[in-house]
Amino acid sequence: MYSPFEIAKIANESSEYKVNRKFLKVLVSAILAGIFIGLGYYAYIIIRANSGINEGLNIFLGSVIFSVGIVMVLIAGADLFTGSCLVMFGVFDKKIRFGKALNYLLIVLLGNFIGGLVLAILIYYSNIPSDQVISYISSIFMAKTALSFWEALLRGILCNILVAIGVYMAYGSKNISGKILAAVFPVSAFVVTGFEHIVANMFILPLGLMYPKLLPAYVGVEFDMFMNIIINNVIPVTIGNFIGGGIILPLAYHYIYLSDKNTNH
Repeated sequence: MYSPFEIAKIANESSEYKVNRKFLKVLVSAILAGIFIGLGYYAYIIIRANSGINEGLNIFLGSVIFSVGIVMVLIAGADLFTGSCLVMFGVFDKKIRFGKALNYLLIVLLGNFIGGLVLAILIYYSNIPSDQVISYISSIFMAKTALSFWEALLRGILCNILVAIGVYMAYGSKNISGKILAAVFPVSAFVVTGFEHIVANMFILPLGLMYPKLLPAYVGVEFDMFMNIIINNVIPVTIGNFIGGGIILPLAYHYIYLSDKNTNH
């Protein structure tokens, strides 16, 4: 594996490459990431909704299968908002402007949303979810839309400390198995703890909206429901994810390993 100092250098150097790519390439890559994360989330839902095993083991198995999304992102290559927040390394190192990094992250967020929405539509019209699975989707939807702004924000910060550190540690491996092991357990931890991941939400919230008969509290108040999703989930979770993976981690590791240009590690 690479040393912690080398990992910081790799993350720093990759930020320049990421933000300088063409709009369409970033968008298509981000759409794939949205689909990959959604597929992992749907696999998690199947396990959680159908398994009759011990509850703790059920949650653990679901969290591990959820991680297949981040594995696809890392190994095949795709732009995921939460992991891409690490481009802030380049901002702190003054290699790229904040505006350029922000523009890149907004394109990634747009692509992730398109990917999650497309997958939600495909799953809905496939008629594959059983009544049990649909009911579980509804329960997730209701729990997420019941959060306050601050609850969602803090859960977003905690989520992306875990997800971004998984991506960051994956930089440290020189082989595929190492990258998978480095990323899977932090991502599994975020799922087990119930923190909030904006890209996962961009899949599950549209999918939940497609089953209005299971959402009696919102019947006849579709606009209020939509605004509640945006204000109390999408906005705070996005900000929280950015703080966790775009401020806390890169700022700390840049300070530790890269702030003194004359230090040899």
